[in-house]
This record gives sequence, C-alpha cells and structure tokens, in this order.
Amino acid sequence: MTSLNISLPEPLKQYVERQVASGDWGTPSEYVRDLIRQDKERRLSNLEQELVAAAKGPKIELPVAEIRRKGLIPALRERADSLKLEQLRRDIRDGLDSGPARPWSVAGMKREGRKRLGARRPGAKIRP
Repeated sequence: MTSLNISLPEPLKQYVERQVASGDWGTPSEYVRDLIRQDKERRLSNLEQELVAAAKGPKIELPVAEIRRKGLIPALRERADSLKLEQLRRDIRDGLDSGPARPWSVAGMKREGRKRLGARRPGAKIRP
C-alpha cells in the first residue's frame, strides 16, 4: 500500500480523531479510506441515476470524436446538462407566456391547498 499525506485544519483533525476513538475505525487511515469508498459509491450511484434519467429522456447522440476528445462520461454529462438547461429555458418561457404574475401569500397558498385537499376528502375538516 502506498502512502499519501493530507494536511487538515486542527478542527478537522480533532473530528477524525473523535471518529476513530468511537471504535468504528482502527486508525485515521481506515476512516479516510472508508470515506473515499463511500464517496466513490455515491458518485457511481449518482452517475447511474443520471444515466437512467437520460435513458428515459430524449435520445442523446454523441459523435465518436467528441467521446474520444472528452471521454464518455464527461461528454454524456455535458450533453445531459445542456438538455436540462434547454428544459429550464422552456419552463421559463412557459411561465412567462402564462400571463402576468399574481400576488400571493403563504397563508393564502395554505388556505387554497387545504380547500383542495378538503374537496378530495369528503367530510374532512378544513382549518381556517
């Protein structure tokens, strides 16, 4: 196993030492390795979720040259981000096209929500 030195501010160093003292890890190195593994799993899970969402969304075509230049994952991420941005622009346009904004309040929104909920559940008490 190779070695890697990491500098931490004192509060983080103390935090790591407290985690090791809890007994879940034998050494600070074990704790850091566990964090890295968790981060790797989280990133892979996020990537998987993004790929599933992309598969359900519009078809994404990537030229081979772009994949070679950027790599598959960065190219997919970039394309997915651009599709999200296009959707956001469409949503903003739809909002602007829906007419002028109306004043609202949190209390009014709650009243309206309770009224709608009460309409779906006959006999439900509606608070003012």
